Amino acid sequence: MSKKLIYLGFSEEEKRILTELCKDFEIKTRELKKEDYNEKIGYLLGIENFKHNEDINKNDFSQIQFALFSDFDRDYMKKFLLKLKERGLVISHKAVQTQKNIDWTLSYLLKHIEDERRLLIKFKNLGILVKKAQNLIGEDESKKDLKILLDRAYALQNQAIDEKKLDKIREDLSKYLQKFNR
Repeated sequence: MSKKLIYLGFSEEEKRILTELCKDFEIKTRELKKEDYNEKIGYLLGIENFKHNEDINKNDFSQIQFALFSDFDRDYMKKFLLKLKERGLVISHKAVQTQKNIDWTLSYLLKHIEDERRLLIKFKNLGILVKKAQNLIGEDESKKDLKILLDRAYALQNQAIDEKKLDKIREDLSKYLQKFNR
């Protein structure tokens, strides 16, 4: 099998950098268009038995920079991404072909990746707030309200992701910590 990379959302200069490096790495490329949003990933990768979808998708992902890697092993992809970064190009949304996602439409995959990225950013921000709260508590056990908030944040680690709970604890921690940022 040959390595493939399908992509969208790159400027002309970024496309030039990407396609040149793909040639160096012997990777076949295909630029995706808005018309491809409702196509299944398997079809876009040219996998047998996947047919063209006539449905029109109304979503707009024109602001997303995306690449999907097919038939890459982890080390090869890591090496490729490092070389890309050395040339000044970092891809914000990326995925690898899986048995599961080849049946997804491009639109569904992009939405899925966007949702995951949003949650990761929220968790990262929560981590920053937790660190500040831990530093504030230090040896001072009198801040029982803050300790309760921290316990709520720690509990999120052992649960299925609930974005509303995540947002609520981030908001509560942020409000509490604002008292001490003056």
